[in-house]
Amino acid sequence: MKKLYVLVLLLCGCLHLSAQDKKTISEGTITISTNQRMKFTNLRFVNDQVVFNDNNTKSDFTYFMNSIKSIVDDKGTTIYLKTGEKLPVERVLTEDQMLRKINPPLRDVKQVYAKIVFKNGTILRTYIKTRTSILDSERLDELSIDRRVVVIDNNEKVRYKTEDIDSIKFVDYKYNNRVFVGVGEGFREVLYDGKIKWYRMYSYGTNYKINSSDFMYNTEINQWFYLGAFTNRRKKFREMTILRPDLLPFIEEMSIEDKYIVKLLYKYEKDSSNN
Repeated sequence: MKKLYVLVLLLCGCLHLSAQDKKTISEGTITISTNQRMKFTNLRFVNDQVVFNDNNTKSDFTYFMNSIKSIVDDKGTTIYLKTGEKLPVERVLTEDQMLRKINPPLRDVKQVYAKIVFKNGTILRTYIKTRTSILDSERLDELSIDRRVVVIDNNEKVRYKTEDIDSIKFVDYKYNNRVFVGVGEGFREVLYDGKIKWYRMYSYGTNYKINSSDFMYNTEINQWFYLGAFTNRRKKFREMTILRPDLLPFIEEMSIEDKYIVKLLYKYEKDSSNN
């Protein structure tokens, strides 16, 4: 009888210690009944509720335990798992998938989530401030990031000079992948990166219209080609693909639109024997 009494005391002591350990969790992830997952700090168990600070909103939240699916601390230890539930499986996203998942950005604050690569090798993934065209509320104004990049870091604006940045990659308001490379005090957009590289630069015209001019560089013949508003582009395409005369029929028949120009440059990549 005495042994049973001691065993009960030890069991109660263990349960008490376990409850004490669960009172506060410094960091982790909580999943609620709607399958929403939140990163938290300072999670506390209060009666039949949990109280924690959400990392994104920096605000305190309170949930009843019956609405919680799981609680996992920052070391990956399962603190709580509702009966019948399974822990969510993390899916590894590609960089493009990550950018698309985080975007579309909130149009009222005009920002996009971007990957910034600095010339010193530093990589920063964060929100950058942008604006839309006056003439099109859903079109990115490319010149909003032309001479400086404004990063939103912990609700603070940090400005970086263009000459310190090697490249910026993001998904714009129309879900297009955009890549810009730093050139001096401005940016060029990369439209195609292969044997022939295609860049676009932007400038303001009358009535805030955004104008553009294109530059192409053929790495095989080491020659630049400028394509302005009044350039005979078909002639330029013939000149820059001089090593591929088999492409002449396509050049003569193609529409002078971006998607067909990309198709031409892709064809140039291929061996002529495959055409």
